[in-house]
Amino acid sequence: MNHLLIFSFYKNNKDYSQIIKIFLFFLFFSVHFTINALFFNDKTMNKILLDEGDFNFIYQIPQIIYSLLISSVINLFIKYLSLSEKKIIRFKQGKKLGNKNLEEKN
Repeated sequence: MNHLLIFSFYKNNKDYSQIIKIFLFFLFFSVHFTINALFFNDKTMNKILLDEGDFNFIYQIPQIIYSLLISSVINLFIKYLSLSEKKIIRFKQGKKLGNKNLEEKN
């Protein structure tokens, strides 16, 4: 379930938020591309021009790592705020356990 496509489009019987997960897929995709676009500036474009369009992987490594880290942190924060399925299940289980404890005391 950690794979983005499987997580977004796999239908689970216990799943409360299929629409939210599909929305999050498109949101994560756009966040990733937006953060990558922020690292393209005049210096980067000039380097591509000087290299005559060749992809210089060594020059791009820091930008790749920075964009990966920033987009991952943003995505984790969004997941934490939007996916509360585990919290709902724990709340329901706690409520059931609380009712059993009250019945046993009576």
